[in-house]
Amino acid sequence: MVAALNSGNYNAAGTLALQCAISSADAICVHEKRVRSASEDHRDVCGLVASITIPDAREKSKILSRIIGRKHMIQYERRPMRKAEAEEIVKAASRFYRWVSAHVG
Repeated sequence: MVAALNSGNYNAAGTLALQCAISSADAICVHEKRVRSASEDHRDVCGLVASITIPDAREKSKILSRIIGRKHMIQYERRPMRKAEAEEIVKAASRFYRWVSAHVG
């Protein structure tokens, strides 16, 4: 996602950031609760993350919710993603990924 952002491919950066966040959420849920969301609605995983009993889980679930909330814009809108939008979602996904990595890795 960072390479896509740095090369100016903002749509790819947004898509990769979204996928990174969803996969990271699955990883922390499996690690902590031995379960992952099977829902077709990606927003449902936010509740699972919020219920994890590790520091900052509720706060991080809100970040995840904001990232997932951009899914339609990232993947389905006809307009290209703007640089500032891509930078914002990559930054949020990177922070979420680092938090998960600190607890899983």
